[in-house]
Amino acid sequence: MNKRIKKIIEIPENIYYHINFFYNDVKNEIIWGWQRLFRGYDDRWFWSIADNLTPILIDCIKYYKSKNDSYPTEFKNRKEWDKILDKIIKGFEIKNKIDYLQYEKFKNRDDFIKEYKRLEKIKIKGMKLFAKYYDNLWD
Repeated sequence: MNKRIKKIIEIPENIYYHINFFYNDVKNEIIWGWQRLFRGYDDRWFWSIADNLTPILIDCIKYYKSKNDSYPTEFKNRKEWDKILDKIIKGFEIKNKIDYLQYEKFKNRDDFIKEYKRLEKIKIKGMKLFAKYYDNLWD
């Protein structure tokens, strides 16, 4: 087939796909906008609730730590409670760091695994403390 004719045939296909993708994107953005308006979140949140809640929880716990004067009765003073809150915050921040940990930045696989395991321990400790003191995170 002549190259010129082949190019003419390809143009409408490309235009069709661009229009179709644009239409679907606009349609989805409208749907998600309505969902956010009426529900407060949209369907994209279900892809990874942890990824969506982590930044919110970090901000909330930092705010709570800076504004709150109370602490659970099992602690002797506010400083002990602040240390727990710092570990919880650190656990959530490490969760984000682990998600974006890049293998290429390490000299070899063993260094990568060692760093991953170290960060994972900090994350798990913070998450366990969050679960343990979940009911105490109020003003």
